[in-house]
Amino acid sequence: MSKIDGRDNQGIKTGDLSTSENQFFFAVGIRFSQKLSFGLNTKFYYYKLYEDISTTGFGMDIGLLYLLNSNISLSFVMSDLNSKYKFDSSPVYSTEGTATENQFPLGKKIGLSYNFNEIPLLAATEFYFDNFGTKMLRIGCEYKFDESIVIRGGLDNFHINNTDQPIKPSLGFSFMKPVSGIKIAVDYAFAYEPYTAMDKHIVGLNFIF
Repeated sequence: MSKIDGRDNQGIKTGDLSTSENQFFFAVGIRFSQKLSFGLNTKFYYYKLYEDISTTGFGMDIGLLYLLNSNISLSFVMSDLNSKYKFDSSPVYSTEGTATENQFPLGKKIGLSYNFNEIPLLAATEFYFDNFGTKMLRIGCEYKFDESIVIRGGLDNFHINNTDQPIKPSLGFSFMKPVSGIKIAVDYAFAYEPYTAMDKHIVGLNFIF
């Protein structure tokens, strides 16, 4: 975000400020058997808050997927293990600066999906809760036109203990193409953001061996 008014103690504008937050991640998945799979997602954060104040962070997500039968799948995920920001304002305020640590919520997710036999439709729901007291539901579905094209839609942010929070709808698609024995998939998703000027556009690239 840029073009933020910077003002002194008298309210006089001193210039424009900007801030940015970025995440870089690498994820892998391993199938132990026909029924059990394991996933690991490593994340690196870089946050430029103000002038010379910035921070980095490292976190992980781990998850398990178990196929109960040909229709039903169960999952469990722990997210943001070790994820946190450490800010030090001494580069700006010198000896009056302080060091603070912001720990990310440790999230747990329990998921259930059902694969229909009659139509190429997959429906899923997820219950999320964390150590900050958040409890919410997510639902979504995926329709496969053929082996190459899939469309998806869902609803996020359905808070059980805070119904004032707005629900976030999303819509996306995937296109997959085999190349030299490797399946390459391009993903796109649009997600509505109620509190920002711009909505989310998420693009992903997957290599399936």
